[in-house]
Amino acid sequence: LALEEQGLHIDSKILGQYFNEYMIFTHAEYGVAKTNLRAGLQPPVTGTFHNKFKDSCGSYIRSDIWACLFPGNPEKAAEYAFEDALVDHGNGEGVYAEVFMAAMESVAFYERDIRKLIDIGLSYIPEECTVSKAIRDAIRTFDEGMSVEQTREYLMQHYIGHLEWHAIAREDEEKVEEAMRAVHAESLGSRDFNN
Repeated sequence: LALEEQGLHIDSKILGQYFNEYMIFTHAEYGVAKTNLRAGLQPPVTGTFHNKFKDSCGSYIRSDIWACLFPGNPEKAAEYAFEDALVDHGNGEGVYAEVFMAAMESVAFYERDIRKLIDIGLSYIPEECTVSKAIRDAIRTFDEGMSVEQTREYLMQHYIGHLEWHAIAREDEEKVEEAMRAVHAESLGSRDFNN
């Protein structure tokens, strides 16, 4: 709706207004962001202040919106994904997860090599962020010949503290979702969507 009414000239503040008005979910990061917006805070503070879910996966599930709006243009997809994620993830790892996914999905319209897609997605997020480290570890475990089960166990041991319905990880960092997507794409897709 924001795009229909505002066009492509939107940022996190405009997206925050629409988020506050139309987001029906009130749990986890969505509820925290709505509470912060209603208190008069603006993004990225809305996604950071009192938000123990800022490192979760709630924003990356919206990444396909930006990828579909900008097929073959990962820079634009990543730019809009970043603005979108700021609303409910502020300065958390969830922002990097959405940016990674949006860039990768945008290129997937034209590129079939999974490894290239992952590399492109990684090029849009900081190398030192936890999402990047987890994805690189997932790829390394695949390259070393670990099975999907062994890789999952490795990632669970290194990147998650305990599982809840929202998969909140050690030190409030959720990373396994993004990494597991890369692992499964590598392992099950044989690095190529055609196989």
